[in-house]
Amino acid sequence: SDKTVRIWDLETAECVGEPLRSHRTSISAIKVMTHGSAPLLLTGSDSNTVTGSYMSNPADIAVYLDDSDNNTIAGSTIAITANYNNSPALYLTAASRNTISQSLIQNTLNDAVAFHAASNSNVISQSTLTASGGSGGQIWLDGSSSNTVTASYLYTNAGNGGVTVLGSSYNTFSLSTITSVNTTNAALDFQSGSFNSVSQSRVTSLVSGVGVSMRIPASYNTIDRSTITSSGNTAMDIRGSSHTILDSYVQ
Repeated sequence: SDKTVRIWDLETAECVGEPLRSHRTSISAIKVMTHGSAPLLLTGSDSNTVTGSYMSNPADIAVYLDDSDNNTIAGSTIAITANYNNSPALYLTAASRNTISQSLIQNTLNDAVAFHAASNSNVISQSTLTASGGSGGQIWLDGSSSNTVTASYLYTNAGNGGVTVLGSSYNTFSLSTITSVNTTNAALDFQSGSFNSVSQSRVTSLVSGVGVSMRIPASYNTIDRSTITSSGNTAMDIRGSSHTILDSYVQ
C-alpha cells in the first residue's frame, strides 16, 4: 500500500482529484455507502483484496463482480437496507474463483447473493447470509457451477425461499446451517441442475415451506450426513431422478 486513498470515476476509469495522503500507515478498512450504483464494482478486475470493510447501498447492488476473478473479500459487511430495485446484495456474473470469508451479507427484500452467467468455483466460507421479506432468499445459483458454501449460516425470514439452484451443477454446501421461516419455496430448492451436494449440514424450514425440494429435471444430487426438517410442510419433496440421501436425518 502507498498509504493513500484514491477516488475513481467508474465510468471514465480515471482518478478524481488528488490522492488523500493523510494516512501514516497502510489502509486495510474502508466504509462505502451510496444512493446510486454499486459502491464496490469490479469489472474485468482480478486478484484484488478487500478486508475489514463496510459496503452498503440503500436501494441496489452493494458489491458487483463482473467478469472478475481471484478476488478476496474478508471480514466485511455487504448490505442492502431498502432495495427498491429487487437486487442482490452481492452479485456475481461471469466471475470465478473469488473468495468471500468471515463476512456478513444481508438484504432486506431480495437475495443476499446471486451467481449468474457461469460464475464458477467461487467460495463463501465462515459467513452469515440473511434475507427478509420480498421475493428473495439467501443464495440464487443460476447457470453457475462448482461453487462452495462452507461453515456458514444462511437465514431467510418471510421471503421467497432459501437457496435456489437453477441450471447449476457440482456446487457444494457443507458444514452449514440453512434456515427459512415462513417462505413460499423450500429452504433448499433444486429446481434444475445435477451433481450438487449437501454434506454435514442442517436444512430447516419453519412455519411453512419444504425443507429440501428436488424438482424435475434436477438429478444426481446428494445429501450426506445432514439433518433436514420442516415444521409446517414436507421435510423432503423429491421429484427428479437418481438422487442420493445418505446417513441423514429427515423429519
